[in-house]
Amino acid sequence: MAYPQVLSFGEALIRYCPVDPEKDGTGYPSHLATFYRSVGGDELNVCVALSRLGRKALFVSALPAGPLAGAVTDSADRAGVESVLHRASGDVGSFTVLPQERRVHYHRAHSVFCTLPAGAGIFDWEEVFEFVGWVHCTGITPLLGPGPCFHWKQHLTQAAARKIRISLDLNHRPALGTLEKLYEIVEPHLKDCEVVILSVVQVAGLIHLLGLAKDAPVPHTPDRPQDLDDSDEAPWIACLAALARWWQGPLVACCFKTRTPAGEQRRWSVAVSREGRVATSKSAVVVHYPIEETGGGSAWAAGFVDAILNQPAAGMEGVEEALRRADVMAALTQRYMGDHSTTSRAELQDVEARL
Repeated sequence: MAYPQVLSFGEALIRYCPVDPEKDGTGYPSHLATFYRSVGGDELNVCVALSRLGRKALFVSALPAGPLAGAVTDSADRAGVESVLHRASGDVGSFTVLPQERRVHYHRAHSVFCTLPAGAGIFDWEEVFEFVGWVHCTGITPLLGPGPCFHWKQHLTQAAARKIRISLDLNHRPALGTLEKLYEIVEPHLKDCEVVILSVVQVAGLIHLLGLAKDAPVPHTPDRPQDLDDSDEAPWIACLAALARWWQGPLVACCFKTRTPAGEQRRWSVAVSREGRVATSKSAVVVHYPIEETGGGSAWAAGFVDAILNQPAAGMEGVEEALRRADVMAALTQRYMGDHSTTSRAELQDVEARL
């Protein structure tokens, strides 16, 4: 069976993470700290994970020249990811992991990607889409600036016109804009998506934003998804079902995570169709001890797309398997530092066989 190429459009970033999380310099500006440097960016992360599973992946972005941009392209090349890049003078965006604050800090406002000019002619989407069978996008890109938003809309419109299957990880980042602003941008494209991926926080926010709380009361929503109480997922499934009915198109998927004080994380996922059909991986909860807090969401999306890519469109066939694979991919990626998955097809199959 021929595997179609998966495309993702977004910004690649240089990632800095302290070698010793206890001495990350937070609160001590003059403290000398040693940092790991690697490459991240949600869309590139997805492409890397898929490519290391043997899929054909194409990353579309904008970068300057220079050694930091070279680190990005080298990282993609080593993983087997093909790239289509707009080149311009400027900077590469970056982010710093702040473990003690359990967050990351971005330096991207003036990057080449965030300052992309709006308008046709930057990317030749007709040529880019020639061998593409799936587009994975996130809600990060359209909030990065007028140019990224223009090209994000353009590539989804053209993908839909070509009947290319689309997945959207909403991935709302409050620092970039409100959920209301993001939803206004993505809403016209939801009808063209096959699956929309949400966090529990985003599920709660959308239920309130769309006025659906009367029919689907939102449970207590934790500040951090891993603090979720897994005693009863039924209210969350009702919320996912309400969103799926409202949108009348895509599957609505959500990953659930709980964390013990000892660091044990349990993860499982649920997807609901517009008809109210439910697929869940809770019968095979993945238990792991994350070394890395970031990168799991990108790996989850890659695992889901990998499993569903050769299944029929617009159905529930293979969705439960896709959820299980997504959970496993996320757990495997969080075994190591860095955002990029190193999981091979053979390693994934070995773990799946033992579950």
